[in-house]
Amino acid sequence: MPIRSTRGTEVRGEMWGASGSPMKSLAVLPYPNAAGGSLQKVSTMCYCDKTENEILDHLKRSLVPDDALLRLCCWRKICQVRGKRFNELDDRTWNKLCDKRVALNAQQKQTG
Repeated sequence: MPIRSTRGTEVRGEMWGASGSPMKSLAVLPYPNAAGGSLQKVSTMCYCDKTENEILDHLKRSLVPDDALLRLCCWRKICQVRGKRFNELDDRTWNKLCDKRVALNAQQKQTG
């Protein structure tokens, strides 16, 4: 069932803010619940909400999800973690991740 944002835009799986980027926090939407109430809380978690240690572990093991590579907020956090813990991640692993991000962005532009 689609969720309607406060602006009336249908979204599935994610909440989108006025800027067009995914929202990372708890949102309250006008959406009828099963008990007949008018408000229901929807929580969305973004990859960039993970701890630095979790992100670093994912970087080392090449487990960063594709959608995190495409979201600007997540990519910024990934780069911050890499910058702070520069010596803990080898260049080859980082370069492979960057190449994957470039390929995903190109693929996304082709598919519209």
